[in-house]
Amino acid sequence: MLDRALTQMLCPEQGGVAGVVLVTIGLYVPLTIAATEWRGRVRKRMNELDNDLGARATDMLLNYETVRFKPRQDSRIPCRLMISSPGAPAPHP
Repeated sequence: MLDRALTQMLCPEQGGVAGVVLVTIGLYVPLTIAATEWRGRVRKRMNELDNDLGARATDMLLNYETVRFKPRQDSRIPCRLMISSPGAPAPHP
């Protein structure tokens, strides 16, 4: 493509075409680089958020399974383990 642009520049009757080609190439390269860098930043941020989401989902599932399979304990305290107030008779076993 560059050789065509140079050839067009050497022919004075078609100098306008060469100018258009050079301007097009001159704009295409920096815009492509800028778009590629922007896309890289977006992709990096997206991967970070995806990793965070995956970690949270794993933690939530592990916590759910832990609570689900934890043996249920009786919340009632046996009478013999209760502390009696001073002067009250001790409970019988």
